[in-house]
Amino acid sequence: MALNGIKTKLEYFFQLEENGTNISTEIRAGLTSFLTISYILVVNPVVMAAASPLLSERDALTGTILSSAASTIFAGVAGNHPFGFAPGLGLSAYLSYGLVASGVLSMRETQTCVFLSGVITIAAAMIGTTSLIARFTPRSVKAGTVVGMGALIALIGMASVNLVVSDDKTLVALGPLWERNVLLSLAGLVFIGTLVQKEISGAILIGMSTITAVVWILEASLRPHLANLFSVPGMDTMPWKYFDFDALLNVDRLVAMAPAVLAFHLVAVLDISGVVFGLSSVRDEIPV
Repeated sequence: MALNGIKTKLEYFFQLEENGTNISTEIRAGLTSFLTISYILVVNPVVMAAASPLLSERDALTGTILSSAASTIFAGVAGNHPFGFAPGLGLSAYLSYGLVASGVLSMRETQTCVFLSGVITIAAAMIGTTSLIARFTPRSVKAGTVVGMGALIALIGMASVNLVVSDDKTLVALGPLWERNVLLSLAGLVFIGTLVQKEISGAILIGMSTITAVVWILEASLRPHLANLFSVPGMDTMPWKYFDFDALLNVDRLVAMAPAVLAFHLVAVLDISGVVFGLSSVRDEIPV
């Protein structure tokens, strides 16, 4: 009875019946979404910590987890939008390589830029500026944003299994096709594509789980994976120590930081509007 009561309250709160869905579908979709975007938990800390010893991978991982969880939960509870949010890898690369590694700004200054751009973005959203920008952004740009982000994620995945490798002459080249990881990845794509074509419920989740289990079995032991399956996130340095508050009182430094703040803000607005446009414009139902 208690479970039925909770189920009824969830269906009423999230208006599941009005949106043509149910709790089991949402659970499958949530797991699929998590598995799809969880790569950012591995890649983002490495990118963020690569440019400066000031930021540890552990801190970057905790920040990635907390920001992703908070924004996703807020979107679901406050806006009833079934979207998963996570830090953008493109902006992380711009921060680490375009600003810090190149010597344009220090790590603390770039973190301050991120903070300021976040404040500006929230203020712009509250007064309607972001909606205005999204409304006047051409449909082709919004669609291109979604395609570009998908292509970037696909490239990261292909590079991680050596399906695509770097090349001095052509930048990228086809990797060794007969390696185990490459064959497993291609087999997984074919398997998922077949399940989707057959309209099997949970197709993407089944495919990803199956290939993951096969990899674990081939690695001879599940014990290392199970031992590290759960851990409590922590931080080596308190978040406020990453900010350069003195820069906020220095006009010259603020002027130097302004281009980065503007870049973070505009890319965030265009990224968000493009992604929301793509997610909201899906016409064909995929059996997740």
